[in-house]
Amino acid sequence: MDDLKDQEFHKSIEDFLKTLNKMGINMEEVSKQSDISKHSLSDWRNGKSIPKRKNLKKLRDYASDLLNTGVLHIELKREFRYPIIEFYERIHLYLQEMITDGESEKEIMKLHEGNPRAQEVLEPFLELNLFKSFINPSMQYKHIDGKPKIDRELKNKYKPNFIENINNLIEFIDETSKYESTDICQSPLFPDKLVRRQVEEFCRNIPREEYFDVTHKIASVGEQWLQYHLNVSKKQINSWRRGIDLPSDENLQNLKTLLGYQSDGAFLIYKLTNKDFLHMFLPSLKIESENQDKEHELHKNLINFTDMLFYYCSYDKKVRELMEDVEISMKVKSEKSIVFSFYSEIHKLKVARKFYYDPYSRENSKDLKEYFNMSIESINKTLEQDFAVIDEIVTKENIKKLESYAEKHFDKDQKEALLNVIDRIDDKELYTIYTHIR
Repeated sequence: MDDLKDQEFHKSIEDFLKTLNKMGINMEEVSKQSDISKHSLSDWRNGKSIPKRKNLKKLRDYASDLLNTGVLHIELKREFRYPIIEFYERIHLYLQEMITDGESEKEIMKLHEGNPRAQEVLEPFLELNLFKSFINPSMQYKHIDGKPKIDRELKNKYKPNFIENINNLIEFIDETSKYESTDICQSPLFPDKLVRRQVEEFCRNIPREEYFDVTHKIASVGEQWLQYHLNVSKKQINSWRRGIDLPSDENLQNLKTLLGYQSDGAFLIYKLTNKDFLHMFLPSLKIESENQDKEHELHKNLINFTDMLFYYCSYDKKVRELMEDVEISMKVKSEKSIVFSFYSEIHKLKVARKFYYDPYSRENSKDLKEYFNMSIESINKTLEQDFAVIDEIVTKENIKKLESYAEKHFDKDQKEALLNVIDRIDDKELYTIYTHIR
């Protein structure tokens, strides 16, 4: 670890031990339960030293045991859970940033020593540390820690894949940079099924010869673009293309960053496609993908919250009125619960809006037929009305009603589950993304 991370670690272990002390676990008990000496814990806490890999793993395992109530006689309250989660994640990150010691990889290969074919398939994934965990024969979950040591020998092993990928990337840029948004779909390398705004975004971002401040004629826009972003010479790019040389660790990392891939297998194990290259010049795809995952999680929690509110608080007049509003708002009636049907329809309306102008989706998404038959204006208006209903469901008043009911009737685990749901639907930024009419 560097000096800054050393300081961060000392603070982390100090905060962790303070949390445990509040839980009634003193240093001696921590030492006994974690199998780490009191002397080491004290030195780390006071900034005199930092732990080696072995003890970092013990700290992570101990934090994991606490979170999973694997430590005897410990009741983990909500106020202690989050500091321990934060400590666990920080220690895990330290371990991931180290160079792997190769022990887990050897253990996995040994598990398959009677199956040469399995070992052959596993080898590249283990060499480049593409697996982050595994389950051993005793059904124990085990982490695979650390970054791979990608030396020249390893790079040479996967050189053919790198040569093919770098040449295909340059060819993709050279080909697609010839077109404008009005005719780029004629390019044989340009993926289809993109909506107009995505085509226009791509054409704005794809490099073109006139973008570069050079006096000479540019033979390859793709090569020129890589020279600029990697700060390397034309000679260096050509040596990569011909396999005479391979990029340094820094340049390989920069290539992966340009591609938008964090995996150590990018450019080496995987054979990249035109769709992979597309993401380099269409950043909205990644943002939308990340938002989709977050929206899906929020969607599930909104269903859970609404379901609990309608089920447990139906005695309340305002809640019953909300139930009626939800039922009235639905365009397509369903035999399922009104809550599930309501949020399912919101999802279908959002999908129909996203693919409204895509002939393939309209033809093949039979379950969306009713929504594709609506005008785009009608879809947007319906979503606005539905989101207005959600605004009336997720209010401080309704949260208090449910919390009040839970306090009287829920057990500890049910209360914990409710609090987790409330925490997750209270993300204002994510809620704005979810209810935004794009």
